[in-house]
Amino acid sequence: PKSLHFDRIEGYDVSNTQGTNASVAMVTFIDGQPAPQEYRLFNIRTIEGPNDYGMMKEALERRQNNPDWGQPDLLVIDGGKGQLRAALSVWHWACPVISIAKDPDRLVFAHPETTKSGKVSYTYTLLKLNETEPVLQLIQHIRDEAHRFSKKQHSLRRTKSLFQ
Repeated sequence: PKSLHFDRIEGYDVSNTQGTNASVAMVTFIDGQPAPQEYRLFNIRTIEGPNDYGMMKEALERRQNNPDWGQPDLLVIDGGKGQLRAALSVWHWACPVISIAKDPDRLVFAHPETTKSGKVSYTYTLLKLNETEPVLQLIQHIRDEAHRFSKKQHSLRRTKSLFQ
């Protein structure tokens, strides 16, 4: 079998409080290591109220408007099937997109199927890996870093809004 190698992995996480001061973090790992100079934040502009799926879609659409940032070899979305479905609905670049669901951590893979009408639908596979598996540890690190980065931006926005 062909070995998979991902030079550039991007991880995404949404942070908001009941839909306010929402931001989506993009963290980038190059050769398995965080590359903070490549991190980006997307302050959500078009979504009112709590809508994590819509927020993720907005960020990924805006991300694809910036091909000069480099193109990822893998996208990791924090969340389960719903977040993965939202990401896949707007992601048009040719790279795999997976998500990581919590409690317990497991990877979610989507398998596209084209219906007779030409629409794409997905079936999903959930994969629970042993906690000692390096691939799971890397994806957890990406997820945790995206979560930390998005929370930091959300807190800054929330604090700033208190003084406006």
